[in-house]
Amino acid sequence: MQAIEQRLQQRYPHWFRGRCGHLAVPLLHGLARWSGFDGIDAFCAGHGHLRGFAFVEAAMR
Repeated sequence: MQAIEQRLQQRYPHWFRGRCGHLAVPLLHGLARWSGFDGIDAFCAGHGHLRGFAFVEAAMR
């Protein structure tokens, strides 16, 4: 999720300044916990060598 947060901060810096920042940062952290992107990143890092049906099979487990 760090990569997405950094991209958003670079693309929309005004979201993270002043009063908006007090709302945007906790909202983004909540979204990160809810979305499960960290789990997806971990799976892709651990199974990135697989291709095709082998990747799908690993995802289904």
